[in-house]
Amino acid sequence: MSVKNLNFFFNPRRIAVIGASEDPASIGFVVFKNLLGKGFKGSVYPVNPKFESVQGVEAYPKITDIQREIDLAIIAICPEDLNATLPVVREECGIKGIKGVILMCFDFKTRIENAPALQEKISNIASKYGIRVLGPDSLGF
Repeated sequence: MSVKNLNFFFNPRRIAVIGASEDPASIGFVVFKNLLGKGFKGSVYPVNPKFESVQGVEAYPKITDIQREIDLAIIAICPEDLNATLPVVREECGIKGIKGVILMCFDFKTRIENAPALQEKISNIASKYGIRVLGPDSLGF
């Protein structure tokens, strides 16, 4: 894979933060706030069905609801919710044509019930759509 094929990781124009939140204790809040306030020049879209807006920006219930092309999705969902939501979110990223996904989850194998099976399911979805994955607990697969 050439560096050009990784441009969506290193130079994204539009980023969706899945799990963006109004809760200052959540990783989704921190990631979204940092992208908004730390010099990212592109567009940032919060994705969370629980909110109409996040930190003053219109939120979307699903990533497929965003009308613009998205270069990179950052999934910042609490580990307890990953089993139920992650396969659906990954499938939506594939349908949307997103080529890069960063999964912000630490201690994946110890905190997620049935982690090996979930990781295999994630890998299969990523392969199906040609999605490059960074994380969890690694530099990707």
